[in-house]
Amino acid sequence: MNPGLLEQQITLLRQGVAVDELGQPSQEWTAVGTGFRARRMVPKAQQESQAGDRPNERTTMSFRVRSQPFITLYQAGDRVRELARTDFPETIWEITGWAEVEGTSGMYVDISCASPLR
Repeated sequence: MNPGLLEQQITLLRQGVAVDELGQPSQEWTAVGTGFRARRMVPKAQQESQAGDRPNERTTMSFRVRSQPFITLYQAGDRVRELARTDFPETIWEITGWAEVEGTSGMYVDISCASPLR
């Protein structure tokens, strides 16, 4: 793969517990990995699902990144922040899984993401 195709910048986010000004615990997302260069892959078509009595549609996306440092930083439950570009706003994605890209000798992984449930 041509590393010049890694043109999108993403950040790895992890949820932590912090204390607000009233001393109450609050869930905050903090950056644990910044400056990842990624290739935004073509979104996959997905079936609409049901959540209760309403249809629930989640958008999916896939990013290709170098396996290091992603594999050493990633933990289950992390999210990806796709930084804003001229034609796209900043977007937060839930990581649903990742897989090594075949034929790259472990140098690249594809990160599967979906829009967070609301």
